[in-house]
Amino acid sequence: MKSLIQPLPKDLIERYKNWKSDSFANDRATYENLALEGQSPPAMIISCCDSRVHATSMFGAETGEFFIHRNIANLIPLTKANGSLYTFKLLPIRFPVLSSKNYSSYLFLGGL
Repeated sequence: MKSLIQPLPKDLIERYKNWKSDSFANDRATYENLALEGQSPPAMIISCCDSRVHATSMFGAETGEFFIHRNIANLIPLTKANGSLYTFKLLPIRFPVLSSKNYSSYLFLGGL
């Protein structure tokens, strides 16, 4: 029986290596600070699992600026096993933003 799990395509491996040697290396201090000091993003983006648009690119966000929760149908179940509960109780989130698709464009609730 053929396995459903395949090795990563070579182009993805190369893109990761390029990111690691360029973006990560150039911003290493930011990643180390986030690892050592923890994260404290002012905003949380709740959006659908979608490959068309990423929230960080829409806002021009930097590493660590958003806590992003992506799931099917923008669900926000506040259960103990869910990242949303952790986010709202333990991180200093002041601006939750719910992103939803409307004919392949994004509509932000909460004033935008």
